[in-house]
Amino acid sequence: MTGLLRLSITASTESEELVLEKLLVPPVFLQKLALVGQLSRLPPWLKSLANLTHLYLCCSSLGEDLLSSIQTLPTLAFLELKNACKCRFLHFTAGGFPKLNKMRLLELVALTALRLEKGTLPSIKDLNLVRCGEMRSSLQGIEHLTSLQKLHLEEMPPEFVQRLRNHERAKVQHINTISLVYVNGQNRVVETLF
Repeated sequence: MTGLLRLSITASTESEELVLEKLLVPPVFLQKLALVGQLSRLPPWLKSLANLTHLYLCCSSLGEDLLSSIQTLPTLAFLELKNACKCRFLHFTAGGFPKLNKMRLLELVALTALRLEKGTLPSIKDLNLVRCGEMRSSLQGIEHLTSLQKLHLEEMPPEFVQRLRNHERAKVQHINTISLVYVNGQNRVVETLF
């Protein structure tokens, strides 16, 4: 499988752990990787995937060190984390994710805050936050994401949205489109902020 470009591994049950450490030599040309299932940690070979452009992690139990394992991937352009970690904070450090242009963070149930250092995510254009129910504080450092064009917020806590509308408004004025999706009774409402 040395020429493999796409790989998707899915556990047969939600409680089954994916054991990937025994894969000593990963496919070096791999461009897209999807891992669906419990992971106590990311496989050490993941950092060596120099051609990886898309990464999808779902239903994992990863910790606070999740980003440090993937932020140096040189060609990663798309990242989706769906119920992928139990961490309270995601800290994006300077120089991290040099080519990432779209990131989706979905159903990260314990997440309370994002910290974005100056110089992180220099190519990001599209950021989606969906059903992160504990995230009530603002996006610390969002003003540093000068290339960000679209911020999509779906079913986020009202306190979080209010901060963006009021106290944090100046920090997000550089973003072309901020869309808000929420449920009001039986209706799904789509609103553009500002």
